[in-house]
Amino acid sequence: MTLNEFTVPHSGALAIGEDGHARFTEGAHPDWQLLRLSGEAFNRQRVHFRVRFRFPEAQEPRSLYVNLWGGLCLVAVDAQGRVHVPDPKVRALFLPEFEVSTTPTGALVMTVAYNSFHPSLSLGLMQGGQGVYAGSGASVVIEDFEWLGGGPVTAAPLDHPVNVIDIGAAFGLHHAWEPYAGQGSRIQVLMFEPSAVEAARLRSMYPGLRVLEVGLSNHSGQVVLHETAHPGCSSVYQPNTPFLARYRIADWFREVRDHTIAVERYDRLMLSGQAPRPDFVKIDVQGYEYEILQGFGDTLNDILVLEVEAHFYPIYHGQKLLHDLVALMALHGMMLCAVRPQMNFDQDLVEVNAYFARKPDLVDEARRPVFEQIMRVMNL
Repeated sequence: MTLNEFTVPHSGALAIGEDGHARFTEGAHPDWQLLRLSGEAFNRQRVHFRVRFRFPEAQEPRSLYVNLWGGLCLVAVDAQGRVHVPDPKVRALFLPEFEVSTTPTGALVMTVAYNSFHPSLSLGLMQGGQGVYAGSGASVVIEDFEWLGGGPVTAAPLDHPVNVIDIGAAFGLHHAWEPYAGQGSRIQVLMFEPSAVEAARLRSMYPGLRVLEVGLSNHSGQVVLHETAHPGCSSVYQPNTPFLARYRIADWFREVRDHTIAVERYDRLMLSGQAPRPDFVKIDVQGYEYEILQGFGDTLNDILVLEVEAHFYPIYHGQKLLHDLVALMALHGMMLCAVRPQMNFDQDLVEVNAYFARKPDLVDEARRPVFEQIMRVMNL
């Protein structure tokens, strides 16, 4: 991997000099100011690299940072070599290790290792602690990038057995639980993926973990799935094109074909022995989350912690919004305890991951250790 392989996915410009150094100059458009390497070598791996860089003198102060998919900062270093360490939630999940030193010529060297859950590695410029901004022409000169290899993601052993239900698992097991996937009887994972091709891919990625090749809903039968230009935007509901048109991401939601998929209620799968009592549930199905939760029936009373993608505005016709999910889960003893923005809509807060936890006085004492363990893993 060399500096020539980096691309500019958002704002900014990259130029390779005769000395082989890469100068990245921020763009004037308010956006992420990033350089990116892409490839499966970074996905679900313990990533390890070293970068040598310097900031030109007489420019506005900037920091070089390691960007995580979703807009998170792993670690940032300013021109004086001062390190900004991310918040505890980022540290707990990605388990970063880093070292910063200065060469005799004054260049800064940052060595980083962390758990990566996306097929990319991104370095960016940051202004005043912000990764999204309109630049004024500041730059960073990257003198060298050295890939030090990858390995399996790491995590401490789980103390208590836990049932993890991942609904909408086409892109892999939930990243918070990925490091624990090989801990045998300590974790029982059930993933749902109605596509035969994607289900087969998941089985090859996670030998020994269960994948049910069926969709979930509030009834048994079939539904029409509207496939879109980006597979991750496909939904049972049709995209709300007039609303989406105002955002650069709109083309991801362009419909390309429709087909039917088989669906089942979770409570019926549980009664038939095909699904376990849920401890942690993640649902990411592009606007159809409410209907899937209805299909849990009274099993909603068993969930300890729930992560669900939710929206403040309808990006699909007919979908329920965050306040609808809050009302439904309140009926089953769960409270909204956190939201984490998903900044996919030009910095407009349209989409979040919403986290629901069972009210503490409703957690059975026998399950309390499992509840507390899940809250730690999810950094809630």
